[in-house]
Amino acid sequence: MSRKFAHLDFDYLRGPSPAIWKTIPDGMADLGYGGLHIFYDFLDKENLTTQSAGALTSNGMFECYADAAETIASGTAVTVTDPSGLTAATDDAAAGYDVDTDYHIGTWTLACTGTNGECGIHGQNIVNSYYLGLRKLAFEARFALSSVTNSVPGVFVGLSNIQPDGSALVDSTGEIEASAAALGFSVLDADGDALRPTISENGGTITRYGTAALTAAKYIKAGFIIDPQAAPSKRGKFFINGVEQTTYLTQAIIEGANFPSGSSMGFTALAKATGATDFTLTLDWFKLFAEVDCV
Repeated sequence: MSRKFAHLDFDYLRGPSPAIWKTIPDGMADLGYGGLHIFYDFLDKENLTTQSAGALTSNGMFECYADAAETIASGTAVTVTDPSGLTAATDDAAAGYDVDTDYHIGTWTLACTGTNGECGIHGQNIVNSYYLGLRKLAFEARFALSSVTNSVPGVFVGLSNIQPDGSALVDSTGEIEASAAALGFSVLDADGDALRPTISENGGTITRYGTAALTAAKYIKAGFIIDPQAAPSKRGKFFINGVEQTTYLTQAIIEGANFPSGSSMGFTALAKATGATDFTLTLDWFKLFAEVDCV
């Protein structure tokens, strides 16, 4: 079944946030606005539970890794009705579901067992390093964490060059490994209910900018725009559930040594149960635009 989300939908619904994507409508590709446009909805029902411990396996466009007791699987599909009457974080009595918890069509789940059980997926490195910071780049993903208690989750969702393995996230902290180039959002063991915009460049300092609150088993949409035509003080903007955050990537930060401009990257989702409690990261969708040529 083919589905397409409207760009002018409400920010709090399931689809991509207009605050990010209204400046990059897919149709502009037909007008010569060159670039890479991807919307990936995790609907595949292929066998995602056959990961070999300590080895990568291929599932569609992704490489998948899971430790011995972990699983990467298709989540249960949920049948939904017309969401036009929904309001943010409020049950719709007629439809019988909540926009933050039940409103999804299909998912992939990355299920981890404590302690330090890890699994992850990584897509092809399609965001060319040459364009990072020099052309417009936009990203957003919708996902949920089963627990946001301290000493339970370690998470990264965004773009990176990292190949998933048992140490892509550091044991007991959930930090992304220091050798990674990364641009996305992370959750650390020490503060499980805080989602932090994160950048890193291949062995440089891992830097975080601001925080957003997480609620267990509630979906959140996290995204960003890197725009070289924006004001130098706001070259990079972060968005949570369609709301622009108040900390920015400046021109100096993007031109600095810690911004991932030297590596090509692809969609990455990593999860680790940093404590003794089992933990699941649920992925609903991600959307990506990387500009190639300006009009």
